[in-house]
Amino acid sequence: MKILEILYYSGFFLALAWAAVSDWRTGLILDKLTLPLWIVGLPASIFFPVYYEAWWSSALGSVLSFFGMLLLARLGKIFAGREALGGGDIKLAAAMGAFLGLGQAWKGLVLGAFLGLPLMLIFLKIKGLKFRDPAPFGPGLCLGSALVLWNLLSQGALQPFFDRLGL
Repeated sequence: MKILEILYYSGFFLALAWAAVSDWRTGLILDKLTLPLWIVGLPASIFFPVYYEAWWSSALGSVLSFFGMLLLARLGKIFAGREALGGGDIKLAAAMGAFLGLGQAWKGLVLGAFLGLPLMLIFLKIKGLKFRDPAPFGPGLCLGSALVLWNLLSQGALQPFFDRLGL
């Protein structure tokens, strides 16, 4: 791995940590983080093609992640009768999709959902809140994406774990 790759993906890992902590503490993932992260992530599949299916993988992964989360937010609002996902979660998903690319973005979202639910329940318990109270989903998304990216960059070190989950 070259120094540029290390810096590029380390920046993504740090931004994920920032987003997770921000969402946990404030319930917000700010545009000043997600929008630059998205812009920096869009050319990932062009800069580092060895990790992606095609040069357009980052752009398509970003678009599909954004609209997938937007659909989930709309469905959540219909079925729960309240906001189920915030705009920060949706924009974070777009940035994640850019960095992960089309073939891996869905794994980050699915793993994020698996990890997000227990993290949300822990948050509610710690804060003494009820199940219907708002809880951050960003930390789960960030952890899921970080694990998927780690697997991608390490050439499958976590693949046995993913295989057990059907990912």
